Amino acid sequence: MLVGIEDQRIDEMYVDLLNRALHEKFTKIPPNERILLLPQCLRGDKCPAEQDQEGFHCKQCGKCKIAEIMKIAKKLKTKVFVLPGGSMVPRLLKKYKPKAVIGVACYRELEQGMGLVEKQGLPTQGVCLLRDGCKNTDVDLLELKELMQNNGH
Repeated sequence: MLVGIEDQRIDEMYVDLLNRALHEKFTKIPPNERILLLPQCLRGDKCPAEQDQEGFHCKQCGKCKIAEIMKIAKKLKTKVFVLPGGSMVPRLLKKYKPKAVIGVACYRELEQGMGLVEKQGLPTQGVCLLRDGCKNTDVDLLELKELMQNNGH
């Protein structure tokens, strides 16, 4: 058990360090040149979203926070992807060529995903889930909104 706790703390420190190190670069990229990657575990129990090779497509049913996040993203012209896992990330980066990436996930997934994005030379910012697990997770909407809107001004 102690090893698991230490591993999580290491992931938290890595994500925090990367967020700090890349924040200034990230804020120089306008929101319309960023993509937002959300985990499918944010979806509600009876989510009607359909899945294809780019993840789940939110139907804005309002049963979870994804619909609210999508509204914010639409105003900012930020592309949003709701992913079943991190394996889609390289394909999306190649296809859409974003200049920056925001990721929402548990610390373990953020650590892996942010590392992958950063190796591509892209500034990235991660927002950890308030409650993780693989189902009915939660994110701080205010923290995410502030990050999405942050453009260095």
